[in-house]
Amino acid sequence: MALSRKKTASGKSSDDANRQPSEEKFEGENKKETDGQEHDGPSFEMPDDESQLSDGEKVGRLNELYERHIRQPWLAIALWVIVNVLKNNLEPAHSKNPRKDDSFNKIANSKDLHPDLKGPVLRRWVAAGATWQEWANAGVDTDKATYSHCREGAKVPTLAGRISVGKRIVAESLTVKQTIEAVQAEIAKTKKAAKTDADTDLCELARTVIQRLDDPIFLSEDPEFCEILLDSAQVRTEFNFREQSKIYDKAEKIKKQRIREKSDLEHRLEGLQQSIDFLEDLMDTFDGKEVESETAA
Repeated sequence: MALSRKKTASGKSSDDANRQPSEEKFEGENKKETDGQEHDGPSFEMPDDESQLSDGEKVGRLNELYERHIRQPWLAIALWVIVNVLKNNLEPAHSKNPRKDDSFNKIANSKDLHPDLKGPVLRRWVAAGATWQEWANAGVDTDKATYSHCREGAKVPTLAGRISVGKRIVAESLTVKQTIEAVQAEIAKTKKAAKTDADTDLCELARTVIQRLDDPIFLSEDPEFCEILLDSAQVRTEFNFREQSKIYDKAEKIKKQRIREKSDLEHRLEGLQQSIDFLEDLMDTFDGKEVESETAA
């Protein structure tokens, strides 16, 4: 056998339970995990190297693995693809590039691939399997990681972030719903770090200008900044092209924001003026002297 199977954390052999026929049913089964009652996942050894097989033979091998009665075919198939198609390189499994690996694309798009593996299913399984392998390499107890845990963890764009999520899943016994929240938090942290890193190579003056553009009135009242920012010669002297672009982009963003604010304010002022005009007309109608004279007549 190219793939050896161990017992799961629950003590059952992976051959003891029938395979679910499609990913949709796996995910339906995994909905039970949201209540925290089921966390045991399978343990697998990496499959034998069969990378010498042709693309057609590899498709047939995947179909064979899928048809076998194993509890979690997604992992068996994912690990087999990682070893024999991606050559143990986990990065392509997470890549969003549709041309990330020609050999993998040929297999994933093959007309002979099992119907339940076609479309994005195989790609999701491989991404989840790569995440499972990354967790295993980092010492995470993968027996407690289900497919849904791995699938969600694979959405984190950085290896460090995926490992962080994996450790939390085990340490805190996260449900799938909690894992989704942890993944979203990790993605937000990654984006914030990327933005910070992107600005670290800006000069201090450029960073100060970008920060102060949030309050352009304050900025315009600073003669030192005005002298620099409104003089094209000094701008070219003080800032490189990237810094100039960043300042321009920030200024354009704030300008659009201010235009919207001005439009909203003008609309509100118009409404207030209409209200004032109406109130003045009403007061004229109910003026005490006019009402008294009309009553006397």
